[in-house]
Amino acid sequence: MSQSGLKVSQKVVLATMKGQFKLSYRKVKKVSYSGNNEFNRVRRLLYAKEMLKLYNQGYHVVNIDESWLAESNFHRHNWDRRGDSHSQPTNLMGRKVNMIAAVSSEGYVWLGLTQANTDEDIMRLFLSKLALVFTKQLGRGWREKVVILIDGASYHRSKETRTCI
Repeated sequence: MSQSGLKVSQKVVLATMKGQFKLSYRKVKKVSYSGNNEFNRVRRLLYAKEMLKLYNQGYHVVNIDESWLAESNFHRHNWDRRGDSHSQPTNLMGRKVNMIAAVSSEGYVWLGLTQANTDEDIMRLFLSKLALVFTKQLGRGWREKVVILIDGASYHRSKETRTCI
């Protein structure tokens, strides 16, 4: 039943969407990932060689990165005009969830979840807490055994952030 109280059948809606509005209902196409071009494949190969050196020397490697969940629309089909793109904007949730994860080559995982945007202060807090965990689990000399990998975000490279770890 519509908002005005009229009964509208699925058949009428389908005929209107296709006929009057010239829309079609099709699967949303996935966009190809540009990370598989030759330049990026070579960079991954060089990275893998460096990582193998570290593993062979007995280092404990910890990868740290952050992400978030902001999408609330998980539909994979949509109505649109013939010839239009089948891409769709993501719908933001009211309060996105941010996550910082540290994953080690030894199988350990440390997580931090917030609803605040991840910035230098949040990253420094996470890193200082992680440093305390390393000191407790690996002893005071953990910095000689552990390699921390963090991407090149500006707040990862700052002097203040580096001193936390």
